[in-house]
Amino acid sequence: MTEHVERARKLRINQTEAEKRLWYHLRNRQLGGFKFRRQHPVSPYVVDFFCEERGLIVELDGGQHTPEKDEKRTAFLEEQGFHVMRFWNNDVLQNTEGVLKTLLDKANTLPPHPPSLCEDTLSPGRGKDKRVCLGKIASAHGVKGLVKILPYGEDISLLSGTLYTSEESDGVLTLTLKNSIGKYMLADIEGVNDKTAADNLRGTELWVRRDKLPEPTEGEFYIEDLVGLKTKDKNGDTIGTVISVQNFGAGDLLEIKPTKGETKFLPFTKENVPSLDIQSGTITVHMPEEIQ
Repeated sequence: MTEHVERARKLRINQTEAEKRLWYHLRNRQLGGFKFRRQHPVSPYVVDFFCEERGLIVELDGGQHTPEKDEKRTAFLEEQGFHVMRFWNNDVLQNTEGVLKTLLDKANTLPPHPPSLCEDTLSPGRGKDKRVCLGKIASAHGVKGLVKILPYGEDISLLSGTLYTSEESDGVLTLTLKNSIGKYMLADIEGVNDKTAADNLRGTELWVRRDKLPEPTEGEFYIEDLVGLKTKDKNGDTIGTVISVQNFGAGDLLEIKPTKGETKFLPFTKENVPSLDIQSGTITVHMPEEIQ
């Protein structure tokens, strides 16, 4: 993990009141549908907020800032092709709506920005077309076309609406959630009106685009975000790359493509994966002798 990525993680935990206030209004695409990241590493700096779609950097200034350092920092970032906006902490706390309007007006006037090569964007599987599997249709229920859904996550509401039926195809189903039955959720599917049609959907997976999901909180991640991460041993030596996450009924398995040789399946347990860092794109793993 690079030093500035580690610093970004610490800053996310130790946000100022102004940063917390602004992030509350920026997170989950609340501002005009634009996606912002907080405490984002742009080597050699960590910027307060970053919108990659527009190459827009937002910096909040307090009493600890000096004009000379801020000017040098802004000049460097603008030389890299970014647009920098600076606000005083007091402006954010006392005139939140005004700051948000100024930000939105600026974002709307900027042209699309090419993807950057900042560390936080290098993790594979974060493109706008990446999809996450939220669950699958387990079976039909009754004779009127209802189905039983096996959710893969805790937020059941994400399974309501129009979802893709595979990781890459354009096929979709529109679901309306009903009530729960044990570990399953009952759902009505648009256009499915009898048991035969519902039976034909058995085993169908339900996917959503990654960028439509809420941002994970600190210490959490979506399992699909592991795909593409580099695996290293405890000494920091590269082992390979995670190319998929499988589950054959006995728990999640990381499919790792070594730098040499055939792929290997590693049970995704705390013992085998003592640490991982989505932001830096690396996982430290312990490969048991029997699968080395």
